[in-house]
Amino acid sequence: FIWIGTTMGLLRWDGYSYNSITQFNNIEINEIYADPYNKEILWLGSQKKIFQFNISTLTEVSFDITKKLNKNIVTTFLKDRMKNLWVGTNKGLLKFDNSMSNSQLFMPDSSNQNCISSKGINILFQDSDDNIWIGTDNGLDLYNYSGNNFSQYLEKSKYNKSTRGVTSIAQDSNGDL
Repeated sequence: FIWIGTTMGLLRWDGYSYNSITQFNNIEINEIYADPYNKEILWLGSQKKIFQFNISTLTEVSFDITKKLNKNIVTTFLKDRMKNLWVGTNKGLLKFDNSMSNSQLFMPDSSNQNCISSKGINILFQDSDDNIWIGTDNGLDLYNYSGNNFSQYLEKSKYNKSTRGVTSIAQDSNGDL
């Protein structure tokens, strides 16, 4: 199947026709992520919740993220090798432990160089060395597991602002980003 998020819900394309998944009618699905550790699970992002959706049983579990981030839009997901779920939004970065019972919010702080560089999170990427890279509206960040903080890699222009937001990250066969 091909799963399609729309402004009005979730569709499943079987190669011949579209089927609407009714429990998501009138919910804007901004992001879809296939769980790399469970082939039956899709993670769906909306403006108020994330959903753990089982594609075999067509059932979901929802997680309200407005307690941590109000008026956000999910932009990207990543499940790391420790099975933590990272959720990037336009208002910050959330990290859930593998049980989904504990979460941590990462936000920028102009007085702290070891924080995330922007609340606008565009892409999450785990490289072959298990490093978590975050593409933000303000540049590229690297998550440091040992310190639970970030290193910022910002390209500055002559106006002392990041020249571009990072919207995609890839690694080549030599291991270079």
